[in-house]
Amino acid sequence: MSSTFNVISDKSDVVIRMMLTLYIFSEVYVGILLIDYYKAHKEWFTQISKQIRLFPPIWMIQLIWAFVYFMLGSSLYLFYKNANDIFDNNNDHTVDSVTFLFIVNIMLNKLYPFVFLKMRFVRAALMMITLNILTSIGIAILFALNGKWTEFGTFLPYPLWASFLFYINLMFVIIKK
Repeated sequence: MSSTFNVISDKSDVVIRMMLTLYIFSEVYVGILLIDYYKAHKEWFTQISKQIRLFPPIWMIQLIWAFVYFMLGSSLYLFYKNANDIFDNNNDHTVDSVTFLFIVNIMLNKLYPFVFLKMRFVRAALMMITLNILTSIGIAILFALNGKWTEFGTFLPYPLWASFLFYINLMFVIIKK
């Protein structure tokens, strides 16, 4: 097997937990940056967001992100914890594919607040969120094709929320013209 995770064992379970813990802490850090970016550009953000229907309050966005990241971390933890099932079926490319798509997804996710709020490149941010949705759909499809329905269900809030962010970002592009 040429997989990224050749052997998933009890020892690697600890590594997976550590990776996911680091991931969650990094997302908390991005959330703090997001608040900082929002405060620095509050006037611009508020002026445009008032014109958007269905725009939730900032505190609600923060709560939703916390929930979405928890569910995302849970689905990935369950996936990697149960990856032996995939290896037993000689389908180790699925683990590689999910890992690749997840890395691309998280890189886009981490850059998005900087591009959208700090740099105000709303069109570039719209392309980024579109790629984020596509990679999320790819991950969800891989979960479904491998019968990982628990992982699929816990992952689903992430692409749904990203789709809502696409709507918000698209409205910023339209209004900013």
